[in-house]
Amino acid sequence: MAKYVLEPLLDIRKKREDDLQQQLIKARNDLQMAEEARDKAKQDLEDYVADMPEKKARLYATVMNIVVKREQLDKLKEALADLERQRLVLAEKLEQAEQNVVQAQQTLEQTQKNLLAATKNKMKLDTHKDIWLEEEKRIEAENEEKELEDLHSKISPIGDDDDSL
Repeated sequence: MAKYVLEPLLDIRKKREDDLQQQLIKARNDLQMAEEARDKAKQDLEDYVADMPEKKARLYATVMNIVVKREQLDKLKEALADLERQRLVLAEKLEQAEQNVVQAQQTLEQTQKNLLAATKNKMKLDTHKDIWLEEEKRIEAENEEKELEDLHSKISPIGDDDDSL
């Protein structure tokens, strides 16, 4: 039987499908990692915000009911500003982590679409190959039958020609 002429293309499509399956696994892992990073960033921000009143109270306690110099008040203001800056940094990290999750979800969705398309393309070739194989078998069977008929006609008895005399 002849070799399937589109076998190299089928091999390429199988490889493409396998590669996309690996990319899908990676995309799922990336999404999971991004979600975990987002959850951690959210927890860090929540913990920090929950601790801020206590930290502020400690800072204010250092200057309450005592006479302080202007420099000490400036240091207090700077410390309070540092607390707020740190909260903003954590909020930005959370925002970035959320954007990473959205990007990972989009990548996963696109990879799923690409895999579906690659699978359909491979299935088309598989179907074509099955049809081609059936046709090849049919042609081969017809050729064998024709060869048997030719062989029977060549082997026909010699006495048949003598009956005409």
